[in-house]
Amino acid sequence: MCIRDRSTWGMQGQKFSNDDDKMLYLERTPVKSRDGNGQFGDDINDEEGTKVKLLQRADLKPEVHFFGQIVGGVNFGHDDGLFCEMIVETGPKWEMITPTKTYQTQTCYSEEGEMYYWCHPFDIHYKAAELSGWPKAIFRVWRLDNSGKIDIISYGECSFPRVSGFSKIECETWSPIADWKSNSFSFFLGNNPRLSSADITEKKRHARDNLSSRSSGKIVLEFEVILKNFKRLGLT
Repeated sequence: MCIRDRSTWGMQGQKFSNDDDKMLYLERTPVKSRDGNGQFGDDINDEEGTKVKLLQRADLKPEVHFFGQIVGGVNFGHDDGLFCEMIVETGPKWEMITPTKTYQTQTCYSEEGEMYYWCHPFDIHYKAAELSGWPKAIFRVWRLDNSGKIDIISYGECSFPRVSGFSKIECETWSPIADWKSNSFSFFLGNNPRLSSADITEKKRHARDNLSSRSSGKIVLEFEVILKNFKRLGLT
């Protein structure tokens, strides 16, 4: 059977419609016929003997590839060493192809008012069954003081870019404001108020409605985004 007998011929990756007006796609793979007559089950051959596989719309899933770096942080108001932890969160219908969803930078020291340069790379690849639950990052900024003690000083979150190409994002962070008792401990012991549960930033965001906080520094990120199968599926 020849494709031209039923529909309009297209190059690899282009779409055409069959008799049922279903959206199909072409994948061309140069192989030889097993039985010599050009029959490959659900596959067909073109006039040059090239195996052509027909993909329906349901066979395609949108894929998103994020890679870039956590450039650094600024305006945190500390002269101690700082490092950043990033946790990637998505909806339940997103499948992570790369195994890593948590990234932690090295500790950086900076002069007052200058940027803490972390320049920590990340490489994240997803396959999605639906677009709801777009990836977002949960940040925790940690401080390392002169005695070797580490403590969380701020939290933040931001959504990943939804357009292909280069993007630069500045994520604002915040710190919780505790009661007078916790503030007394912070003054004498040098401990910053911290959340009792990480679920407040990851899952139970409605609990932040009753949480007092103040602005902290901001985290600078750079992204390169590659979108796959979005145009084929008519997604924007």
